Amino acid sequence: MRLITFLIALLSLSSVFTQDKYVTIDLQYHKPTDELKEKIINSKYEPGSIFINNYLTIKKDNQSTFADSSGNILEHLYDFKTEMSTSNIFFTGDIVTGINDYGKKENDKYINLHAVDASGNKIDSEINSKSEYYFSSNMSKVYKHYFSKDQDYFTIHYNKPDPSKGWGYDLQEGLMNGKGEIIIEPKYKSVKQIENDFFILTDGDKTKTVINIENMSTLSANFSNIFSFSDVPNAQRLDPYLSFNEKIIAEDANSNAWGIYNLKTKSWEVPAIYQQLIPVNTFRQVGDKMRHILFTDAFIAVKDNQWGLIDNINNTIIPFEYEKIEYNYKKFFKVFNKESKKNYFDTASKTLLFSTFYDEIHYNADKPSLAVLTLNQNVGLFDFDN
Repeated sequence: MRLITFLIALLSLSSVFTQDKYVTIDLQYHKPTDELKEKIINSKYEPGSIFINNYLTIKKDNQSTFADSSGNILEHLYDFKTEMSTSNIFFTGDIVTGINDYGKKENDKYINLHAVDASGNKIDSEINSKSEYYFSSNMSKVYKHYFSKDQDYFTIHYNKPDPSKGWGYDLQEGLMNGKGEIIIEPKYKSVKQIENDFFILTDGDKTKTVINIENMSTLSANFSNIFSFSDVPNAQRLDPYLSFNEKIIAEDANSNAWGIYNLKTKSWEVPAIYQQLIPVNTFRQVGDKMRHILFTDAFIAVKDNQWGLIDNINNTIIPFEYEKIEYNYKKFFKVFNKESKKNYFDTASKTLLFSTFYDEIHYNADKPSLAVLTLNQNVGLFDFDN
């Protein structure tokens, strides 16, 4: 194989990984400047670490309030408050304390919720009249704050009477928007965002329903699982589910197999026929920053216990004849045979890079003319130029 052929393969790899076929999956926070933090500290407040909807939470004497990006401070201090919503409204409530299992006093829940504008004025809102709804300290977070393209949402809670429970109730979860309007009554075990206005509602019997809050329509698809951010290496995200362009990698409850589902069109773009479907991610310079990206046009897949690579419309890129496939964060995929020996697969030419599988392959993409190969404790050097 000549070096010129190798370099052409590198350049033509855009047929699989094009510049516009990825999404960034790292969160980019708006953080206060050192100058702003100094201004807040000089005002005897402790500054928070990030802005939410252009407002920074600041603290004083175990209470909190807000500062804007210019350093203007809302003087009223609150024992409890939420983050600011996109509607420039936040929510406060009264703290109810209890005794935990260790005999120590702690906040149990936040009741009598009411809406407050960015100037500190109480305003009329539907949540004000819902005295039975509250924020619970018994959840992983007191409330979850979700963002969509047009507005944001806060989870709310309700104690449904249940004599079968030792404490006499079943904790239910619902959703309100950033204006305090009830969107989903709290009658579910959990309410979690998938992407934008798509949420998954889980009943007490673990039945899951996907709903589009924009028009309150439900999806007929029955998912037993959705690929989560926690399954993506190095992803610094707390979002429950991985999504891209309003698509998800999901397991169909009927076939117990994985595919790619388009939430907007309510259809499987990649049929649910795979044992595993793994997104390909890496780090790339985007503009002036190094970003964590997820390719949306290539997915490692497993079918009939064999590994391959498919694109976003289910065309096969790497045939299903390997024991394992890894993306090496460069230009090729590392493939493993039944003896766990390795080779590289060139996705541009759709051929193996080497004629032999090796125990180890040490290849530096910064010096693409050479590769160090190990086989049966023997070491060799592969010269692409000759």
